[in-house]
Amino acid sequence: MTGVGHLLMRIQGEHAFNVGCKGFKRDVTDGGANPTDTALGTTTNWDKDVTEDKNLASVRIMVQ
Repeated sequence: MTGVGHLLMRIQGEHAFNVGCKGFKRDVTDGGANPTDTALGTTTNWDKDVTEDKNLASVRIMVQ
């Protein structure tokens, strides 16, 4: 006998992460406090939080 019956271990854990985008805030009333992936991708669940568009997140595309 190898003793495998006595070698058991149980591990439990929890996780959390934050999602955000520069210049926007989540609309908790529309999207809920604990949103699903679909709710995070819905544009109506995000409100613009800046006065000028130059303060929003941007993407830079470099072509060579």
